[in-house]
Amino acid sequence: MARIAFHAAGYWGDVTPYVPIANELVTRGHDVVYALPRGLHALMADESFTVTDSGNPFAPDVVADDPEHTRLVERNGVRFGGALAGRYFTRTWLVPYASENVDALRALAPDLFVTHATSAATTRVAAESLRVPMVTGHLFPMILDTLARVPRPLWRVPGLATGDRELNAVRREHGLEPIVFNSASAALHDGMLLLWPAAFASSPRWPVVAQHTGFTQWRGPCGARLDPRVDAYLDDGDPVVVVTFGSSSAMVARLLFETFAVRLDDLGVRALFLVGNLANVTPSMRERPDVVAFAPLPDVLPRARAVVHSGSFGTTAAALTAGVPSIGVPLLIDQLWNARRIETLELGRVVNGRRRRTERVWAALDDVLTDDRYAARADAFARALPHDGVTAAADAIEARLAGA
Repeated sequence: MARIAFHAAGYWGDVTPYVPIANELVTRGHDVVYALPRGLHALMADESFTVTDSGNPFAPDVVADDPEHTRLVERNGVRFGGALAGRYFTRTWLVPYASENVDALRALAPDLFVTHATSAATTRVAAESLRVPMVTGHLFPMILDTLARVPRPLWRVPGLATGDRELNAVRREHGLEPIVFNSASAALHDGMLLLWPAAFASSPRWPVVAQHTGFTQWRGPCGARLDPRVDAYLDDGDPVVVVTFGSSSAMVARLLFETFAVRLDDLGVRALFLVGNLANVTPSMRERPDVVAFAPLPDVLPRARAVVHSGSFGTTAAALTAGVPSIGVPLLIDQLWNARRIETLELGRVVNGRRRRTERVWAALDDVLTDDRYAARADAFARALPHDGVTAAADAIEARLAGA
C-alpha cells in the first residue's frame, strides 16, 4: 500500500475529475489524501479518501465574493489570449499562498503526488524537495497546444512568466534550482496523464512522456443520484435542452440563462437549467420547474437533445461521452479552446466573446436543434470513445509508483 496525495484548487471542474481516480486507488488498497482549499471540503466530505487543507483558499465560494473575479470573467476572460485571466489567477491565488501551500503538501509525506496542471508549480516544489515522484493529470488541452506553438525563448518574456520571481524564491527556500514559467512549465514532465481521449485532442510532440487516459467523469457528491423531481420532469415530455455554465461561470451568467429561457420558450422546447445556486438566476426564473441547482450530468445528458454550456472541461467531457451536441458560450480562455474544438469536430457550435449577442446565440441554438447531423455525429463520436479513463489513470499512477 502506498500513500498518494492529490492536489488541486479552483472551480469544481478543476478538482472533481480526480475524485473517481482517488476513489479507485482507495479500492486498490492505497492510502489516499486530497489536499484542497477549505471551501471545497464539504463537497468531498463523504468520499472514501481523506481530505486535508492545501493552504490555498482558491475555491468557488471565495471567488464568488471577489468583484474583480466577476469583472474579469464577464469582460476579459477570453481577451488577449487569456493573459489577463492567467495573470490575475496567478497573482491572486497562486503566488501569495505558495509557501503555505508547499508546507501543507510536504507535511503529507506521500510516496507520490498527483496534481492539477495549474497547481503543479507548488506541487513540484514539494515533490522535488521530498524526492518523491509526481504525476500531472492534465485537464487543459489548451495549455499543451498553446505552449507547443510558443517558442521556448518567448517563455522568458516577463508578461508570460507571471509569478516566476516569487515562485522561484520558494524553490530556493527548499534548495531547488529556479525554473522558467513556473505556472505552466512546472507541469511538463515525464509521467503526464492527459485526462481526455486522443480523439478529442491529440498531444503535441514534447520531449516528455504523456499518456491519454480518456475522460474521468465525476457523478456528483459521493456518487449523487438524480433528484426524483428532476427524474419525473425528464420523463414527462420530449428530450430537453440542458443549460449549464458550471461553477466558474454560472455566477456571472444570469443574462445568459434568461436569454436561453426566452428563446427555448419561444421555440416550445423543453429545457433544464442547472444553475449551481438559485442566486445565479433572476427571481422570475427561480419559480420555474425546470430550474434546479444541481443534477448529475451523466444521468441527465443521455436524456437531452443538446446542451448549452461554457466549454468547461467537465461539461465538455460529459457532453462528448453522452453523445449530445453542444452550444458553447465560453467565458474563460480554456473554455473557448474546448468549445472551438467541439465546433471543429462538427459536434456543436460556439458563440464567442463580444459576439455573444442574442441573435448569434439564438442562431447557434437553432442550427444545432434543426440540423440532425449534429446529433448523429455526436452519437458516433461517443460510441468510439474509450469509456474506462478512471482505470487507465489509476493503472498509470500505480505504474509510476512501481518505477519510482
